[in-house]
Amino acid sequence: MDAWTSPNHRMFVAFVVHFVQEGMPMSFPLDMVEVPKSHTGDELAKVFAKVLEENGMSEKGGKGTEVEGADIHKLADGLLEEESVMQDTIAGDDDKIQDNDDDGLVDDVSALTEDKRKNLLATIKPVKMALMKLRCLAFKIIHLTTIVLPAWKETLETLGLEVHLMLHDVATHWNSSGNMVDFTINYQEGIEVLTQKKNLGLREFELSDEEWAVLRELCEVLKILKDTTLYFSCASPNLATVIPAMDHIDKEFTMYALDASSYSPPIRAALEMAKKTLNRYYARTDESHLYHIAMDTNSLIFGRRSG
Repeated sequence: MDAWTSPNHRMFVAFVVHFVQEGMPMSFPLDMVEVPKSHTGDELAKVFAKVLEENGMSEKGGKGTEVEGADIHKLADGLLEEESVMQDTIAGDDDKIQDNDDDGLVDDVSALTEDKRKNLLATIKPVKMALMKLRCLAFKIIHLTTIVLPAWKETLETLGLEVHLMLHDVATHWNSSGNMVDFTINYQEGIEVLTQKKNLGLREFELSDEEWAVLRELCEVLKILKDTTLYFSCASPNLATVIPAMDHIDKEFTMYALDASSYSPPIRAALEMAKKTLNRYYARTDESHLYHIAMDTNSLIFGRRSG
């Protein structure tokens, strides 16, 4: 018998029969089944009993069954030991996940004075902490396949939510941070229930009311960038239509940054820095001949329509 987790995080166990026939050792696969919950000794024993029953071997009994039961629990202990090592590895990687912010873009934060930089980082800390918690939680759900993943699936089923792996952001995947935040908002109830289970050791990733509010605001802001980028990626846009879209983003960011009644200080501070970065790239269009040609064409087109 062998148990493993497939690359798509589904747990399986395979049973192989070994025997001697006319002095020759023989072996053939008996069955391979998916383990519904986790690779614990009790779960593997249930699966093993079911396989024996389905193959007409449930009447075997005797000492052989006791030995096989001990082997099952030994296998499960080995799998749980591997899981424990994985937990230690993940715990050591938490800081790496938190500090992985190098995306190769212009860093306007480093251009600030030391005092302004400290004030900014202190203001946006709730945003960074919320994202760090989501990254670590998603990492544990995906990789702790015999402890956290089964608990996550069971939680979603109990709440009547569609079972999905939690989305996580990847530096090389476009908009993965936005997708992670959007997923989190939609699965807030499941995440809250999971992180409150003391036996899973996930309480440190429990989000506060302030962090949930910040994530909802962030989701709304990031949606503008996602929708605009998807529009840029389709076949119809050209430079004459892209520039007005960039103007729209700038106006929206300005409005959000000034709206103290709807957006919290962390989001408004982050938007101010986003505007600076956007304007840095936007200013380069003044050096582009294509930009001036496109804008002149754009003015002629819309001027004729309005006339």
